[in-house]
Amino acid sequence: MLLKKRAQALGKKEAYHFLSRTIGWKDSDLVDFALGKTADQLFEVIYANEAFDLPQPILKENFQQWVGEPFDGDFNGNGARFDSFKIWFLHHLAGAHYEGIEKAQLAARERIVLFIHTHLTARWDQIESAEAIFHQNRLFRKFAFDSYLIRTEENEEYEPSYKKLVEKICIDNAMLRMLDGRLNVRGNPNENFARELFELYTTGRGLETVDKGNLAEGDYLFFTEQDIQEAARVLSGFNFDDTFSQIDPDTNLPEGILRGGEIATQHDNGVKRFSPRLGGAVIEPDPELLQNGQATLASVKDEIRQLIDLIFDQQETAQHICRRIFRFFMHYQVDENIENTVIAEMTATFKESGYKILPVIKQLTTSTYFFGETREETIARKGGIIKSPLELALGTIRQLELPLAHYESAHNEVLGRLEPILRFMNRTGMDFYNPFDVNGYDAYHQFPIFNRSWITTNYLVSRYSFIDQTIGRNDMEGLNLIEITRKIVPAAIAPDARQLVIFLAEYLLPLAVNLSFEEDTTASITAMRMNYFLEAFLKNPQIDDNPEAAWNTRWTRNLDPETVNGQLRNLYNALMQSPEYQLI
Repeated sequence: MLLKKRAQALGKKEAYHFLSRTIGWKDSDLVDFALGKTADQLFEVIYANEAFDLPQPILKENFQQWVGEPFDGDFNGNGARFDSFKIWFLHHLAGAHYEGIEKAQLAARERIVLFIHTHLTARWDQIESAEAIFHQNRLFRKFAFDSYLIRTEENEEYEPSYKKLVEKICIDNAMLRMLDGRLNVRGNPNENFARELFELYTTGRGLETVDKGNLAEGDYLFFTEQDIQEAARVLSGFNFDDTFSQIDPDTNLPEGILRGGEIATQHDNGVKRFSPRLGGAVIEPDPELLQNGQATLASVKDEIRQLIDLIFDQQETAQHICRRIFRFFMHYQVDENIENTVIAEMTATFKESGYKILPVIKQLTTSTYFFGETREETIARKGGIIKSPLELALGTIRQLELPLAHYESAHNEVLGRLEPILRFMNRTGMDFYNPFDVNGYDAYHQFPIFNRSWITTNYLVSRYSFIDQTIGRNDMEGLNLIEITRKIVPAAIAPDARQLVIFLAEYLLPLAVNLSFEEDTTASITAMRMNYFLEAFLKNPQIDDNPEAAWNTRWTRNLDPETVNGQLRNLYNALMQSPEYQLI
């Protein structure tokens, strides 16, 4: 059993690792809070709160809310709504204006929402409805902690889970547009969504490195063309609801509408027969839910439930989803050994929990495996993922203790902080909510490069430029690195130039351990590079006879703040423009 619970209290580097992977960033307050707690204790606190009352997105042109407001169909106006949605979501991924543990609790939940988005992908170019995307984002949030529930007499047995979310996404308005579900009608089925439901969202085609043998045409090992065709028949008969007035009683959120009104006139009401890959299963309407033998909303939803039950009964479905969780929170590389050990353990937990994802995330992130027990494991675990543009940008502003204003009362400040991040993301391969294709962002699925797709020559230049602009553009006016350093670095360390460099290197660079300015074979960064950081830090237009002593004097006596801030800017730039900073 590799996913044994880690019993030891978190040290500094373990706290950095846990926070970076679970909430997507860290800051000094959260590190202080995490120290001395076990991963299990920290997990229970961070994932304890889902009661945040998020404001609705507002337009920057007039600061007005737009969800539920009439829309005249103007594409540019719709695009403005979409832009405001992206700012709104980024704001909450960064913990918003909250302080203390609440900002971590909000960001942890939003990171699961982000994970679900990378798996159940939405593309603006195909959906072109900001309100549909907003409601889909709300749907993901309802299920992020596997705990959202509206109990009524009709749904007493309703159990929230990732499996139930997949059932709901089948008639989600954004998805009906994304994969042409609204065009799927009786006698003229559209198979787009059914195909991706199997291939991307649930069962998948198995581990990429495993030889699948010589399969017959239309046989995908775990499902076949027949299964796609029959699933499309199950899913037929819905349309996009541009009024968003059809409300699902389970979630209290909008859903698609039936073509035909109360009678599903465009739903294929016949018997659906699946291939031997799915056990030769049969799906047919429940006679008690029909109206004079004709399909109703209740009967069609029951067929969809039967389809999702059938899909999740397949072992490979749970494995495929757990593989995606592992790659998002842990590492992109999954070989047969990991598949047969770690993924197998996660899969067992996923199934035993009733297909809830939070128990699986907890099992992984609180385990000894997650943190690594050897140097080689530590390198693989703690620095094995290249930051997405989103993680790089939000992590930078949070590690530098840059505040986020209140979304509604100081919206211009929010825009000033987050609009440059959106532009940076677009320049570096993460067009937010508009990935290149239906598979989503390449980094989360594209074998064999996965997250290495974030790094090209042009992207890397833009990444370094973002750091330089963030640190250097404001100087003493907006980014006071003296105050930032006093908050991050213990008072006893900051006056010592060498110890300051070591502390910040460990804080900013995930692989930085056993650092020294002398050669040490256990150090993760060479002495030559450590001395480079030190030299970049201490260089000064006015040459000091003893740069380290001069730094101590300036810092402890609060002398020459312009020079001190400039030296710190040089140090942060040197550290944050190093290759290791690109890792999470």
